[in-house]
Amino acid sequence: MSDSNQVILLRAAGSDGKEDKYLKCFEDAKINAHVLGTLQFHYMNLKFLKEHLLNPINFSGIIFTSQRSLMAIELCMHNHRNLSYRIKQEWSRLPAFCIGYATQQRASELGFNSHKGDYGNSESLAKSIIEYFQHGAENKPLLFPGAENRMKTLPHAMQSRKISYIAIDVYKSIPRNDLDKALRQLILLQDIPRCIIFFSPSVFLACINILKEIQAIPPQCSFVAIGLTTAKSINDHGYNIVCQAEKPDPKSLVCAISTFLQPPKISG
Repeated sequence: MSDSNQVILLRAAGSDGKEDKYLKCFEDAKINAHVLGTLQFHYMNLKFLKEHLLNPINFSGIIFTSQRSLMAIELCMHNHRNLSYRIKQEWSRLPAFCIGYATQQRASELGFNSHKGDYGNSESLAKSIIEYFQHGAENKPLLFPGAENRMKTLPHAMQSRKISYIAIDVYKSIPRNDLDKALRQLILLQDIPRCIIFFSPSVFLACINILKEIQAIPPQCSFVAIGLTTAKSINDHGYNIVCQAEKPDPKSLVCAISTFLQPPKISG
């Protein structure tokens, strides 16, 4: 039996002690929400990334599809004043294409020139990049630091329009060591929630087998996706979603969940 007003947010990482904007929005909407960070990240190829970052003249811009890509940049910047200068003085003259408001914001804080727009997924970002270079890109590639298992939507879109890029795998995600225990405790101690919200395909893949074992899957509870890419991953594994956020931000997610949780109107 599921709790009719309880939701669980399964994300890559927790809030690290900071005020969680998602939980705050759910609290304001009087929805009982719990969050669990499910993944840990291993960073790699940072020396290679740093070499490219020190030579912005070789690129026409940079792409960030997640905040983990920016964490790789921060690791490169650590104790490297020259790199910080290059970003603020030279990379700031080039467009930085980002997925999600939080990624845009963090890129700007580091000194990059975030290309303004509402890009909630790879498809919308690809359209923006193609539009930006519609009159012909410079004869220079975009720098694309990302995940080892990055989605192919954006690379394929750029290749189709002959927009060159240099991709560097700068991190990989793996389930946190105690994920099985943490997820079981969260769900079994709180009872099966009304819905479980997945924040990425990697999160879904890390958790689905555990959720099957404790029967926290449809129809016992409902699945929700933060965006189109995550929804597709859930659908590809044979599960339907009851709703998805229009944009990958707290207000859009809470709006979608609130609509789903509303009791049906009785006519007559």
